[in-house]
Amino acid sequence: MDVLCLDESRVILKGRSKDNDYIHANWVVLPSSRKYICTQAPLDETAEDFWFMVYQEKVSVIIMLCDTIEAGEVKCMEYYPMKVGKEIKCGEMKIKNLKKDASIDTIVCFTISVQQGFVNHYKWPDWPDRGAPPNASPLLELLVKTRAMFKSGPVVVHCSAGIGRTGTFCAIDYATDRIDNNAPISIPDAIHLSMHAQLQVVKAIRKQRLHSVQTTMQYLYLYNCVIEYVSTKKAMQKQVDVRKFQRDYEKYLRKFNERNARVNS
Repeated sequence: MDVLCLDESRVILKGRSKDNDYIHANWVVLPSSRKYICTQAPLDETAEDFWFMVYQEKVSVIIMLCDTIEAGEVKCMEYYPMKVGKEIKCGEMKIKNLKKDASIDTIVCFTISVQQGFVNHYKWPDWPDRGAPPNASPLLELLVKTRAMFKSGPVVVHCSAGIGRTGTFCAIDYATDRIDNNAPISIPDAIHLSMHAQLQVVKAIRKQRLHSVQTTMQYLYLYNCVIEYVSTKKAMQKQVDVRKFQRDYEKYLRKFNERNARVNS
């Protein structure tokens, strides 16, 4: 799938000529004005531009929602040093892995130096392409950690194409951000969520990053995370229909994964 990069929200690489200022990345701004940069996974030919962008925009966090190889295909290069103490050079940028931080479930975190700056890098390799995680907890915990770092700079999110998993992550933060700020989201409550409400959130993201949230499974994961977020935040006892939805989600995800396994075998 060829993904267009919206010109009105694209990140411009500054100090370069107009024929060399392009990177497939878009600004996504939340109601609270928190800023994400949604982008494609760095590859051999784009890694230098990626790190140039990270340094230019004083990025505080990088969230990697893919693995380097998925279903036998290269989806992302090893654009940062995987081992603590190792340093690589990408163009003029020196990138060094300083330390391993506490993990969140299967999400691995490193502190990385980029020139004189520092970036927290979170890698979540278990979120399957076009699919969704089994539960909301790791994502919501990751949101808590990253929200505390926005004051230092924007957050970069990428998967492989930078639209499915990436868009879903941003849509979940967008929805919960509006709940936090008591803004109308067309969701009467956390129990009776409507498809119209989901579409509102996804449309807002897609206006900034085209094709964000690709599959039904990702829509359902958005539902699941919002329900879990409100249940936790409001200390709300889960009602019968919430528990039923979450059981149905697990069943649907299991069937989705089984179907994908057959297709890829």
